[in-house]
Amino acid sequence: MNRVFYSLEEFERCMDWNALKYSTIHTGSKRKGRNNSTVICAFDTETTSVIEVEHKASYVYVWSFDIYSNGAHYTMLERDIKKFPKLLELIQYVVLKKSKQKNVSVLVGVHNLPYDFAFISKILPIKNLFAKSKRQPLMFDTGIFHFVDTLAISGMSLEKTANNYTKTKKMAGDLDYTMVRNTKTQLTRKEERYCFNDVKVVTEYIEYLLLTYGINGFFPTTKTSICRRALKESFSTEYPNKDRANEVKDWIMTDMFPEKMQEYDCLIRYLFRGGYTHSNASKTGYVLENMKSKDFESSYPSWIAYEKFPMSKPVKVNPDGYETVIKNGQLQWYGVFVFDNIAAKTQHSIESKHKCVRVVNSIIDNGRIKQAESVTVMLTNLDWMIYKKFYDWKHVSCETLWFFPYSGKLPKYVINPLFNAYTEKTRLKNAGLDYKDQKAIVNSFYGMMVTTIPSENITYTDEWGSEPMDDDERRNYARTTLLSPYWGIYTTAWARYHLLVDVFYKIGDDAVYGDTDSCKYLNPEKHEETFKRFNRKMAKRRYKFCLENGFDIDLMGHLGELTDDGTIAKFKTLGAKRYLVLDDHNNLECTVAGLPKRAFNQFLHKNKVSNLKDVFNLFDFGLKIENCKNAHAYVDNVTDIITDFNGISEEMFSGSACVIYPIDFEMRETDYTEFLAWLLKNLERGVVR
Repeated sequence: MNRVFYSLEEFERCMDWNALKYSTIHTGSKRKGRNNSTVICAFDTETTSVIEVEHKASYVYVWSFDIYSNGAHYTMLERDIKKFPKLLELIQYVVLKKSKQKNVSVLVGVHNLPYDFAFISKILPIKNLFAKSKRQPLMFDTGIFHFVDTLAISGMSLEKTANNYTKTKKMAGDLDYTMVRNTKTQLTRKEERYCFNDVKVVTEYIEYLLLTYGINGFFPTTKTSICRRALKESFSTEYPNKDRANEVKDWIMTDMFPEKMQEYDCLIRYLFRGGYTHSNASKTGYVLENMKSKDFESSYPSWIAYEKFPMSKPVKVNPDGYETVIKNGQLQWYGVFVFDNIAAKTQHSIESKHKCVRVVNSIIDNGRIKQAESVTVMLTNLDWMIYKKFYDWKHVSCETLWFFPYSGKLPKYVINPLFNAYTEKTRLKNAGLDYKDQKAIVNSFYGMMVTTIPSENITYTDEWGSEPMDDDERRNYARTTLLSPYWGIYTTAWARYHLLVDVFYKIGDDAVYGDTDSCKYLNPEKHEETFKRFNRKMAKRRYKFCLENGFDIDLMGHLGELTDDGTIAKFKTLGAKRYLVLDDHNNLECTVAGLPKRAFNQFLHKNKVSNLKDVFNLFDFGLKIENCKNAHAYVDNVTDIITDFNGISEEMFSGSACVIYPIDFEMRETDYTEFLAWLLKNLERGVVR
């Protein structure tokens, strides 16, 4: 059954509260636990904006609310946002009055909570807010209502969330956002259904989350929170004895965590590096043909499974004897090194300038060191081996050095939940079922390992603010993660090592573009045997891992292998996160940081550009696409006369608002174009590779 109400007054008058059924969440232990009664709801706004050079504002012209109970939707449409607190008061009164249990809550999902929060923050008494940064709330409470951001959990648009998880589907194309509206604007039945469907999708998705993860009072806030929950359950299973569990936690915080938070911040700032993303500058700006792309199958999970990690407290040693340490190939270590007269000895520039402690007189290749008079940098043993492959230097000295006396495989409580999710993903995929949720969880495990410990708590009263966290608070936070920062640092280090040493170095100048776990390269037939040899090694490692850990090898796929990611007919790159691909099926895909995925193809269609030569010529520095992406601004206490598309005017007010407005995208010429000119000149002279 579905009921719709077209005003708060109609809802109050006609809502059948006796039909309302509560979802039950059990919290606590089996013996001492209690049942929490939960009402599933969703909230959404539709807004109209004023966008001028000197003035921007946004106003709610309609909002919707859905109560989902026992398979039935009770959905309300209301035009006046100031009535939203009255609705909550009504629901709270009825729920508390009718419920025979003390532990009652109302769970309200909002898909993209930061946006809608801007419009309601001044009219609700906000409590217990948790935000990842200012103006980015993940959840908050008001009365018995607990608001959550379902976008942060699904990681998908509402349309994709509906397609993957809910019976109700989002309606597309039935609400023209370019048309100006106010609260007096008459909505069509299609437009009303559009609003109804949006909140119905959210409540159905919340039901899915409660049925899937709502155990012992847990409700996820992000995909990472699901992983964190699984990790803690795995830890409890591995260490059921409380004293032993505390010993392991103490070991993580004393041996596997820096003594001071200042040291931790230094490690994250200078030692931790993300995935390698860069283009071969000598191939940049040219249209290339006959290429292929290889992709590591689940790169980060692979190295978590196969490789060794620091498993003891680092020991500081005399840096004068660093050569003895680094020559021991079995040791894992990190240190601060100074390279004098360093230069890339291949066409690939590896080190990111922003990760260097100090750089003197450098030539920068799209953010990375091509050559420099001096570079001071923090390296792991894996980074050192990468340096030896890709750089030459006149002199190197070591300023500080630490080594780990013991290294080994990651603990079972880390391995088991990750690969339980991984094998479940594979099982669902092999069965032809939806595996996207499990895939997202697998991908989130690595994110959990490198989540930076915050240095401040975000606060909100009537305004956004922050409170610094002291070292004790930060260490207590770190203790709950059950993970060492060294494990996250080495996960990415292993990924860079395998990509750069096993792929880029071996195929040399034919490597055109790399991004974290992939490589696009020329002359594919020339390198097939290299990749086959690597994959045979990975197959052996996969068999050994499954044998040692009790996993079904048939559900491990090609974990760690280099798999085909497509044949490329034409390719052009303009640097990191800037490339255009035409595959062998004539599909054109543009990937540019800051440019929406479909914007380039839409630009071509609008300007009637179809000739491939013209298409690839257009993809160049100076390319400008108008009004193709959105920006946002936050405003407070704004008033405007809004005249809708029917000529009906209304004075509207927003105590707070988020304004989304279109802006242009331009492929600007940066320092990179200067470097490319320098490179071309020196290549012709034979000075550099």
